[in-house]
Amino acid sequence: MMTVGPSRLAGGERLVIDRSDGSVVDHLEQLLGEPLTVAVTIGSARVNRKPILQVFDAAGRSIAFAKLGITEETRDIVAAEAGALLQLEEADLTVEVPRLLNLSHWRDNPVLLMSALRTRATRPGDDRLPLAHMAAFSLSLGHTVSPLVEVPQWRRVRASITDDDRFAPLLAATETLAEGLPDVVVGAWHGDWTSWNMARSRRGGLQLWDFERFEQGAVHGLDAFHYCVNRATRRLGDGVDTISSGMHAALRASGGGQVGRLLGAVYLAVIAERYRAAAASEDLGHLIDARLEGCLAAWRSWLN
Repeated sequence: MMTVGPSRLAGGERLVIDRSDGSVVDHLEQLLGEPLTVAVTIGSARVNRKPILQVFDAAGRSIAFAKLGITEETRDIVAAEAGALLQLEEADLTVEVPRLLNLSHWRDNPVLLMSALRTRATRPGDDRLPLAHMAAFSLSLGHTVSPLVEVPQWRRVRASITDDDRFAPLLAATETLAEGLPDVVVGAWHGDWTSWNMARSRRGGLQLWDFERFEQGAVHGLDAFHYCVNRATRRLGDGVDTISSGMHAALRASGGGQVGRLLGAVYLAVIAERYRAAAASEDLGHLIDARLEGCLAAWRSWLN
């Protein structure tokens, strides 16, 4: 038996990986039909932290990744990512994404098994904002045009946070901004498109993974804001000024104007709602409180 990674996860669970009959490794070997070795990563403390297993065959080749849902939050997002990968099989994509190999259960926990992408070593410039790929991805499953208030993503967000006094005036101001502008394009968004969730293939094509936050019926153009904000905050922290600098970088890249300002306001609303849901977690929700407040402050500043 072997303990891998940090000794405790959210809620105090110990992570133990063994090779006995009935272990998660045994479960994966049954699914793939061959002897396997796994490497396990967990990541920093956060609400969506979960074991991710890189799966190797007997020759040492990386052939798959498996995500294991172990809490209420991570069970939901593992299932959501499986659904996203299934949907993307029908899309005409300009990026390479993992293939869904299997969604199963091990000891009542969902296990998402997906193919491993063959990436190349990082080169200078690989982290440039892939704006054209983002636009094509958003439209890859079809698109419509709609008033903001009728967009499924916006209606979901509004229903989730409309009773929160911190959000109500910001939601109203965003909708007022939209009233004088053309209807928005509605497609899909990756939901967490960052430089660490993409790479280049050995032939130079763009690869993309981690579809836990994928959503259809979303306002077209949000991935660029997420990318630029996270590029800034990863270097300089989650302060309001840093968030704002990332927002303005995305605005410039997207062509600016009032339509761009609306996209930015919608993005901040979507992320603030995500952080609010995470902050409600009993185990690690407190870790997101400061980020939520920074996002709300940036949203207020953006609308002024």
